Amino acid sequence: MTAWMRLLAVITGSGVILSGAAWAAGPLLRRRPALRGMVWLAVSVRLLIPYAPVWGWLIRMYPAQGLGGPYETARRLAHFGAARVLTFLWLFGIFAALAPRVAAYVRLRLLVRGPSVRRVGPEWQDVWDSLDTGRHKPVLLYCRSVAFPLTMGVLKRVVVLPDRAFAPEERRCLLLYVLYHIRRHDAVRQGVAQLAACVHWFNPAAWYACRAVRRAAEQACAVEALRGLGEGERPIGRALLRCMLERQPPWR
Repeated sequence: MTAWMRLLAVITGSGVILSGAAWAAGPLLRRRPALRGMVWLAVSVRLLIPYAPVWGWLIRMYPAQGLGGPYETARRLAHFGAARVLTFLWLFGIFAALAPRVAAYVRLRLLVRGPSVRRVGPEWQDVWDSLDTGRHKPVLLYCRSVAFPLTMGVLKRVVVLPDRAFAPEERRCLLLYVLYHIRRHDAVRQGVAQLAACVHWFNPAAWYACRAVRRAAEQACAVEALRGLGEGERPIGRALLRCMLERQPPWR
């Protein structure tokens, strides 16, 4: 019981240190959101790697048979059964953090298959076909129940768009924005960050890293989408993306 507690404590400590370093480097990476997102993603990945390279240093500093130190504290906690209680609380916290996210994804999958979803018209499909979307072209769908574009799936990708009127410049900007999300595999990145946050639900640094990964991805895709527009289309695209980003929920 005490082994995983030591491992979790070391991983948490290293994650906090890396989060502090990433936060300190934030001003230097303000104009490079893609690189900033990779830095915060590295923090989330570290939190998921069950490896503690400083264990040897801790063992030399606090021998297992010695008095005092974290090993003695963990041994006493295990003797009184506290380690089992902490294990239960940790697993319960993981379940409590994962359950609403899994439920939201299931509801979204059911929504996409519901009657409020339909195929996009030629005005969207023509613009989508003109873009370099790769060999496996994602399917475009309308949905009356969404207020911002969504991408779903890893192997078979689906793009869900708000079912409302858009100007031609807005359609191109919105599709470029979605396309860069797909090219960057942001769904996988965000999934890794959210999994790390759920496993380390007690660590504020894990939740901050998850949010930082999402915000950096949104900014990076918005920048690339605006670069793909003409000079006359950029003001419209900038206003559209700002409106879309403000309407997104903070947990997405």
